[in-house]
Amino acid sequence: MNSLNPVRFPRRAIKSISQELQKEWQNIKLNLSWVTNRTLTTDILTISLTKRCNLNCTYCWDFDQRPKLNELETDEIKKLLVSAKKLGVKSFNPFGGEPFIRKDAVEIIDFAMKLGFVVTVTTNGTLLTEEKLRHLVECVPRERDRFVVLISLDGSTAEENDFIRDPGSFEKTTRTIRRLHELRRELDRDVGMVVNTVVSRNNFRSMARQVRLVKELGADQTHFITPIVNGGLVANGMVKRNLFILPHEFDELDAQIDEVLEIQRRGPPPLVLNNPSSLENFKNFYRRQYEHHKDLISSAQVAEETFAPA
Repeated sequence: MNSLNPVRFPRRAIKSISQELQKEWQNIKLNLSWVTNRTLTTDILTISLTKRCNLNCTYCWDFDQRPKLNELETDEIKKLLVSAKKLGVKSFNPFGGEPFIRKDAVEIIDFAMKLGFVVTVTTNGTLLTEEKLRHLVECVPRERDRFVVLISLDGSTAEENDFIRDPGSFEKTTRTIRRLHELRRELDRDVGMVVNTVVSRNNFRSMARQVRLVKELGADQTHFITPIVNGGLVANGMVKRNLFILPHEFDELDAQIDEVLEIQRRGPPPLVLNNPSSLENFKNFYRRQYEHHKDLISSAQVAEETFAPA
């Protein structure tokens, strides 16, 4: 019986495919720069409490999913937490949407704390009232590892941030950061605070200023993130509002990243969460991002509302 002959590819074709795969993997890693400083293991339970959000950020990849997805009930989430704890899971990461749009968000976090989870919550900070903030800080046991709050702020001024994240959000978010810092000191709780900043054309010139602002507000670190642009609404929205960094601005981008790297080197403590290689990769990421979308950028009609960076 004759066996089937294996298909043989020319070495040149195999090398070309390998190079393309490596290039795509680099793009995937850079698009997921928001997890470059996290360890992805089964020790972490991540639950999207909701897809609803009170803001309409231009680059949000979940925007079109908000009306389509159901939410877990409070008791269902608590049962998941109990089961995860029995399986040895140590950390709980509730996110959204905006998790605090749910009335039971603080209750769920409190429940997770009492089970012994280390909790890291991601929020835009605009819905955290004095009552909610105080409850969050008070529910952190003194003898436990710390509770970490990741707060989104996309600019060092209201003009920069609110162009992306809705009018008035800068004032609300910075007020939350200041108050959370005061409460963790007042109540003597180990609460960590990291400010997440998505870098685009409206704010890249102020990256170093953002680090200084975050320190002044009382947060621990700034974490710079690249926008996840997977086409469709996000790409069109960013083009319309002129948020892609353009070739004639790449040198300015490089200079800002170098300044942030210099701030990072002056530690300890490190004021920037990104590791140096992650920040260096930002330079190539935005060049590749432009190349990938340049046809769309050049053919689009830019809206009059375009932010004009200083």
